Amino acid sequence: MESEADFGNGLLSTEVGHRRRSTSVSDDYSVQKTNDDATECKFVAVQQKYYIDNFIGAFIYCADHHRDPEIVR
Repeated sequence: MESEADFGNGLLSTEVGHRRRSTSVSDDYSVQKTNDDATECKFVAVQQKYYIDNFIGAFIYCADHHRDPEIVR
């Protein structure tokens, strides 16, 4: 972990690092959920003809719910 918020004694840096790791979900899980969300949004955009992507359907597990594409016109 970076030495963020270290004012010389190292106490604050250690406290911030411990608090951040103990209360947050794992980094991998967060990255995977962000990826899944972006993939679902792109799938909707493909369905609405914003993109042409013949393979996006292979990465969608559940397409039963409605999502808005992340596009502002």
